[in-house]
Amino acid sequence: MKHLINYQNTPIEFSSKLSFKSKKPVSVFQTPGNIYITKMVILLIDCAFWLQAPVAVVRKNIQAQKQKNTQIVEGIKQKIKEVYLSNKSRLTSKYIAITNSKTQQFNQAAHMILEFVENADHLKFTPFLVCKPSCMGRSNLFEKISKGTSLSKREKQEWSDIKERFRQICEKAQSTQSAKIIIDAEESWVQDCIDELAIDLMAEFNKERAVVFLNVQMYRWDRLDFLLSINKKARKENFKIGVKLDNGDYRSKECIRARVKGYQSPLCIDDETTEKNLNSALRYCIHYLDIFELFSDIENDIDAKVVEQYMERYQVSKEDSRIWFGSIMGKTEGISLYGR
Repeated sequence: MKHLINYQNTPIEFSSKLSFKSKKPVSVFQTPGNIYITKMVILLIDCAFWLQAPVAVVRKNIQAQKQKNTQIVEGIKQKIKEVYLSNKSRLTSKYIAITNSKTQQFNQAAHMILEFVENADHLKFTPFLVCKPSCMGRSNLFEKISKGTSLSKREKQEWSDIKERFRQICEKAQSTQSAKIIIDAEESWVQDCIDELAIDLMAEFNKERAVVFLNVQMYRWDRLDFLLSINKKARKENFKIGVKLDNGDYRSKECIRARVKGYQSPLCIDDETTEKNLNSALRYCIHYLDIFELFSDIENDIDAKVVEQYMERYQVSKEDSRIWFGSIMGKTEGISLYGR
């Protein structure tokens, strides 16, 4: 008669089947259950930090993160080398920047953009670097400034640092023959100060050609008036306006926040109105190409067709350097690289 397994004492029955790899996770979960061992480990870790001694676990995690960041940067550089653009092809390549609220991370993001801009003239296409403002500074600070709330001394310095990061990037782009910077759009409650910053940068660096572009989200009913106002300002102060128009990425968030906070929604009434708003903005920019330069995303086939229709109506050549087209190779957040 074959030996029957005694399910009443499974640890003993299966003890010979347990390998070291299977026992290891069990011991890991059982160890914290011992209160004496847990207290001893916590005490040792506290002492190590107090003595500023290297802790193996922490050091291992830091090294792993550094290695991961290095791989990301190297991957980005390799992608740039692999991108080839023929005269007829128009491609877009987007890359990610890992950021958080720490000043060091914001500086690293700015430094990464500067590296791309420095190599812009060596690329086989006209590069557009899309920079998300939340990679350059805290969204909470953008919101506070947009509301007109008074800033502390530390926050004023922080805002000054953010403007300086953008200014260095735009100044570097202006020194090249082809590089352009697109300042990406954020949520409506943080966008006002970003708009003001972008317009100030345009007034400074867009005298001869459009170096600085602003992403304008046309799901907002007030954006057409915004384009009218900056057109007047640009003509008065003699600078070019660079814009990238789209339908926007934050509709759900905008709608929910407006309902919760009880203020008027910045959204157009419906999708049809949003489409009309976008088409009106496209037509307006193409009509005033003496001031505007327009970037259109080929990924949105409808928008690209509308642009081409208006170009035919106003007899604008498809090779006109004031209208740019791009297609997306990969969607990410943060820092993006476009190419014509």
